Amino acid sequence: MISVKYPNAVISSWCNERVDVFDVKGKTEDVMGVLKGVQGLVYAVGEKVKHRSYDGTTGRVLAVSWGKNCTCHRIMKNAKAIEIDRLIQRHFCVNIYPTVYRDGYEQYRIMGSELCSLW
Repeated sequence: MISVKYPNAVISSWCNERVDVFDVKGKTEDVMGVLKGVQGLVYAVGEKVKHRSYDGTTGRVLAVSWGKNCTCHRIMKNAKAIEIDRLIQRHFCVNIYPTVYRDGYEQYRIMGSELCSLW
């Protein structure tokens, strides 16, 4: 897991079913390491990071990947991991992006239309 390897980097990601955006903040070496890790995951499912933007003054990188479908679901399937977004949708809830990864943990903001949909 990338956020375990670079615990001081804060990774925020958005997905709209076609485009994945990764916003990484932290020390330059951590940010570049995370970018390299994200590129490896995206390449492993046959896609490319199509856009990168780096701001050396803030230690922030923005990476964008897009294709026929988003890459995040294929990355999770390739890793045989639980797709939390799909689990949230199955309970009639909505993931309010970004999803934040830090120090090996994932943080989700979830909205449900009924209290019972959260249980």
